[in-house]
Amino acid sequence: MAKKKHKKKAVEQKPPQSFWQGLSKTHQQMGAVVVLFLVLAIYFAPMLFEGLSPTGADVIGGIGKVHQIKEFEKVTGKQALWNPYVFSGMPLYYRLSSNISIYKILSSFSETPGRLAFVFYLVGALGMFFLTQYWRVPVWGSILASLAFVLMPHYEVLLQAGHYQKFRPIMLIPWVVLCFDYFLRKANLWGLIFFVLAFSTQLLSKHYQIVVYTLLILAFLGIGYLVEAFRKKEGRSVLKRLGLFALALVFSLVLSIQSLWPAHEYTPSSIRGGTSDKQSTGLDYEYATSWSFSPRELIKLLIPNAFGGASAQPYSGDAVPQLKGRTIPGYWGDMPFTEGGDYIGIATFVLALLGIIYGFRQRNRIVITLSLFIGFAFLLSFGRHFPLIYHVFFKTVPMFNKFRIPSMVLTAIYFSFACLAGFGFKAIFDVSPETRRRRIPIVIGMALFLVVVALTPYLFKSAFSFEKTGDATRYTPQILDLLKEARYDLMKQDATRLLLLALLSCAAIYVYLKNWVGKQMLFVFLTALLLFDLVSVDNRFLKNLGSIEQLEASYFAKTETDRFLLNDTTHYRIFPLQQNVFTNNDWSYHHQSIGGYDPAKLRIYQDVIEECIYKGWDADLPINWNVVNMLNTKYVVTQIELTNPFLNLVHQDRAKKMLTYENRSMLPRAFFVDSIEVIPQKTQRLSRLNDPQFDPATTAILEKDPNDRPEKPGVSQVDVVLYEPNRLELRVETDRKAFLVVSEIYYPNGWQATVDGEATEIFKTNHILRSILVPVGEHKVVFRFAPRSFVVSSLVSNITNGLLYLGLVVAGVVAWMRKRKSGSHGSS
Repeated sequence: MAKKKHKKKAVEQKPPQSFWQGLSKTHQQMGAVVVLFLVLAIYFAPMLFEGLSPTGADVIGGIGKVHQIKEFEKVTGKQALWNPYVFSGMPLYYRLSSNISIYKILSSFSETPGRLAFVFYLVGALGMFFLTQYWRVPVWGSILASLAFVLMPHYEVLLQAGHYQKFRPIMLIPWVVLCFDYFLRKANLWGLIFFVLAFSTQLLSKHYQIVVYTLLILAFLGIGYLVEAFRKKEGRSVLKRLGLFALALVFSLVLSIQSLWPAHEYTPSSIRGGTSDKQSTGLDYEYATSWSFSPRELIKLLIPNAFGGASAQPYSGDAVPQLKGRTIPGYWGDMPFTEGGDYIGIATFVLALLGIIYGFRQRNRIVITLSLFIGFAFLLSFGRHFPLIYHVFFKTVPMFNKFRIPSMVLTAIYFSFACLAGFGFKAIFDVSPETRRRRIPIVIGMALFLVVVALTPYLFKSAFSFEKTGDATRYTPQILDLLKEARYDLMKQDATRLLLLALLSCAAIYVYLKNWVGKQMLFVFLTALLLFDLVSVDNRFLKNLGSIEQLEASYFAKTETDRFLLNDTTHYRIFPLQQNVFTNNDWSYHHQSIGGYDPAKLRIYQDVIEECIYKGWDADLPINWNVVNMLNTKYVVTQIELTNPFLNLVHQDRAKKMLTYENRSMLPRAFFVDSIEVIPQKTQRLSRLNDPQFDPATTAILEKDPNDRPEKPGVSQVDVVLYEPNRLELRVETDRKAFLVVSEIYYPNGWQATVDGEATEIFKTNHILRSILVPVGEHKVVFRFAPRSFVVSSLVSNITNGLLYLGLVVAGVVAWMRKRKSGSHGSS
């Protein structure tokens, strides 16, 4: 019998895989994390390895404001809740966070601002990577999205200026969105815990404007989810998720209560809480919308120097040789001034546009909601230029009237564009070779659009004025013509840059869609292009890096004036008589100053700055000595010679050309007065302070009637026994029942006064000071600052954070045991 011949089946030959394709998804993700770390470590090497940091004005201001506080805490081990070194004293407690919160842990990785910025850059990159991975973007697309997000030039501007408090919550946005979307889809305990952790961490950053913009993103994503759920007739599931989300919000608020409660308590007393008039509950609308993003400046997202770049812009062009190498007033847009950085990157824009187009075609919920959010956020960023939306938010949305700079919502737009760029990569990556060709007309159309935008300065120069409002009065016609030509040159340079990068980006995608290059080559080219594009613009802003220790040592080195003042160990304040005394903290580094800077200073103090401090009765020296004297101002420091019967020149610093005058009419830190006046109306109180006939040494102005009439003491004495940020102890003696005025700033929440251990009422005095009623005899008077909101919220926050961590451990152990148990059953 003949043997049957069996035909061998032809074995399909698979194309050889690259090393990357041969890796599992988990290994690819681990490799991507390493790549992101290396890219960031290389770019931010001076900050990470050399310990260098941005040295902008706000960095210096922050050092000056808290130096003496840090020294006090280092020596005593006590936590300061009040800062007596700026503005004659102001609350500090509302800025503090729980020591065991994740935000505090992240913020304690390094005391060097540069290294800490790197930590948050890495946090932001990883958050964006895992978010887009969760949204099923290819690993390579997630790498691109992460780099696009963290390398946005605006963040370099924030760091250079020292706006770390704004930068950190921005880097947390991807984590909040990731945990929110995971929670929406899973609606389980883990989802609830992860969202609570992420959102409470961002809340503890205390930049509530960024938090609100994050909530707007969540609102759009949530509405998109609800629409999809109802379309699928999953109403019961929606109700369950809404209930759990409400619970998650409550938990988040409880975890971050140490941040929220004190801030909520302080805000009404700050300039963010209104003008102190009853009908005012927030910022003035005109002031709040000064930094509105003008619709005509949208072109800056693609041509960063379209409107001259920054207000102080280095000019290196050749069109105006007279200005080459100099810093010019470049910005000519509609905001008062800007530091630039409104740029998203060409590759980011091209990929995001592709993501939007194909996301809408495929009805991708995430893409559609993020796209709609971008459109809405742009309208909101226009502020006073589009009041239809912003005015409604300002008047109706809680807390919104405490915010300024409408253009800050652009940070949420940058995040959204980076996400959509990931989807754009997915749109061209995850398709068959046959389908790719259908994308080609779209790419060609985008290229043509970007070419038209790039040629705008050349084709439509007459449509741009290159002149800022007020330039005509600030500069001569000849200088203004040079400036306008330089601004035009800056715009042309970046327009040419746009043209080249747009053609390269679209060409790279085109040749891939034509099957002329592979996926790896496309990824490598787009990544290199994106890095070159964003880093080259970033380098315009993140410069002047230096050692914070060296900066502090040199900038705040003691001068001869400082040494002279520090030799006086009595209790007093100084008045640096200079133009920017109320916009910097230079003098607060070594001394107690009546000046300083804080974006949320006390409203009552701002009233006095605006209405009294320079409303004196001497035309040659219009200083209100009533205010200066009652603030315990012993020394006036200035660079000009002063002539005043109360001033005595006591020191000359020839190196700094600084003169120090002793104010002989200064009132002590605490003193008894002869009588009181009750003036409930603010304008009348301030007017009385400006009255040359008013004498704060003998009369105290109260806001409300104490229902008791003090007498003029015949014999009295006041001695300061202890002076600390949170505590003031006095030994006082009086032969009559009298009012004791204390030259410390009034704040209604937290300060408690006792006379011999018995609580007594603190009266708001002279609009900004404190006073109490003291009975006859010798007494121990104590002022203690211990806000109940801080004490209780600290306890609650620490307990709830501890319980959450414990819950995470327990839940993890239970999940592990269940998995192990199910595994053992399966093997049996």
